[in-house]
Amino acid sequence: MIATQSPVLEMARERLVGISADEKLKYEMDMLEKANYDYNSRMARFERMSMVAMEKGRTEGRAEAKTEYAKKMKAKGCDNALIAEITGLSVEQIERL
Repeated sequence: MIATQSPVLEMARERLVGISADEKLKYEMDMLEKANYDYNSRMARFERMSMVAMEKGRTEGRAEAKTEYAKKMKAKGCDNALIAEITGLSVEQIERL
């Protein structure tokens, strides 16, 4: 091969191999950085979705509790206006129970 016969060509070949290796390493580092960014983005989205779901669950739980208290108070003969004042439900909602 000609490169092995000429020291200048051999140095050029080594430099080219080095550049190719550097480009491959850069590509691999870019892909690793992208993978880390994608992972962090997914985790942040998951955390946001979890927070929304937990808040929705709390809200629904509070609403169910109010309804249950209103049912119990109504069963004990409490006035609908009093039940509405205590639970925060409307008189119409209480009448439908």
